[in-house]
Amino acid sequence: MLDEMGLKKNETGWRMRPDGKVLSVNYEYSIQGGPAEVHSYIKKHFETVGVQVYLKEVPTRDLRDKLFANEHDIAVWKVQVSGSFSYKTSEYYIHHTAIQRR
Repeated sequence: MLDEMGLKKNETGWRMRPDGKVLSVNYEYSIQGGPAEVHSYIKKHFETVGVQVYLKEVPTRDLRDKLFANEHDIAVWKVQVSGSFSYKTSEYYIHHTAIQRR
């Protein structure tokens, strides 16, 4: 799907945006919203398809402020240990395999 959108990989494996910059996202998380290992796992999966991820732990209050102001690229909250997880982007809410447009 990313190839079809024109987001081709460069020689180092990162997807390139139309403006020639690497496709990257800032992924800030709070450990209150889920274990750090889960956030690293999600980062790994984004990077597997060529999306560069800047992962950073931040205080819960700072993360909530960004979420409520819609000033985030990706957010994960209350990840379940059972393997079920949800994450939100500025435009989509994704839970399990269902994708809903916000």
